[in-house]
Amino acid sequence: MKKIYFTLIGSCLVVALFAQKPITLNWQILDDQLNPVSYVSVTKKSFPGGIDANRSGEFSIEVTPGKDTMVIQGLGYEPLEVPITEDIQKKWIEVLEKKLYILPEMVISGRYYETETRCCLCTTTIIKHFCPFSTPEPEPLADILFINKNKPKVRIFPIPTNNAVSLQQSSALGMIDLFNLNGQKLQSFNFGEQLNASIDLSNYPAGTYLLRSNQGWVEKVVLQK
Repeated sequence: MKKIYFTLIGSCLVVALFAQKPITLNWQILDDQLNPVSYVSVTKKSFPGGIDANRSGEFSIEVTPGKDTMVIQGLGYEPLEVPITEDIQKKWIEVLEKKLYILPEMVISGRYYETETRCCLCTTTIIKHFCPFSTPEPEPLADILFINKNKPKVRIFPIPTNNAVSLQQSSALGMIDLFNLNGQKLQSFNFGEQLNASIDLSNYPAGTYLLRSNQGWVEKVVLQK
């Protein structure tokens, strides 16, 4: 009986040791345009030191399944934590999600336009709040930039663009609003249950715009001419 008992213990130890055998990962990091992300930092969580990817976004690192968590960080991108499991791909291409930076604080007064403005249907200069046809006041950027932490992951490309952007989402796109950086809503798009869509920006001047979904995400779009 003791012999069987020790045999079982020995077998368990062999399995445990085998499960903790280090492996080497050979990965490459790309952005959402499928371009290499150079010199990203790759570390093991709760472990000092780390390595940097090369100019092509490629790196090799030794990790232990069931023990390590790999952390990939690049300037301008959301950090990525990858738990190391037995079935992890040893050769893999990973795409990093671009980080949405909160724009510098802007003070937007309740009366964004001049106190006196010209009515769009007449030639008389009047006080804005008495003109029924004056342009709606912009929204505060703080409201536009509110982000739902449980937002769906959306892919927007190309950025920058010369005329149009494409959108891809694993769930229905729903309603999306286009804003300029003054907080003015320029256009609304109702894509309903579509998972893929395109937005034509060719009629707008070059600059930076914001796309806000009714599902909680906000993305920045740069338009070049």
